[in-house]
Formats: sequence, C-alpha cells, structure tokens
Amino acid sequence: GEDHYGSHGEHYFWPKDYSSAKLAQKRIDKLEKAGIRCKLTGYNGGYIRFIGYTPEAEALLEKERQEYITAHRQWQTKQTVIN
Repeated sequence: GEDHYGSHGEHYFWPKDYSSAKLAQKRIDKLEKAGIRCKLTGYNGGYIRFIGYTPEAEALLEKERQEYITAHRQWQTKQTVIN
C-alpha cells in the first residue's frame, strides 16, 4: 500500500490492489512464511488485511527490541564516560 498526505497534513492509506484473489493469496502465503498473519478482503478478495504476527514472530521482534534497548544503553554509558 501507499501512504498519502493531504494539504492540511491529514493521512490517507491506499492499500495495494491485486488484480485477483489468486495473486493476493500468493502474497499472503509469502507473508505467512515470514510470520505475518493476514487475510483477503475487499471486492473479489483483491486486498490483503494485516491481522497480526504469529507468536514466534512476536517473540523474535520482542527479542530484537530488547537487544536494541541494551545496545543503546551501552552506547549512552560510553558517551557519558567519553564526555
């Protein structure tokens, strides 16, 4: 999909429109392999709706978030020592 902004800063999202449910389903299959849960929506199933992440993907994302927090704290500590 694409994000668009109006002249007054309002935000609009236009979802990607697939020409057939079959093409959209192929994309969904790839997304599900990556841990993203979604379903077909719209007229003739030409849109994909994000539902959430699989528990495994959520756990990996949380692990990555914690690693980022730890690395950032270590960096901040080094900056304090340098200054």
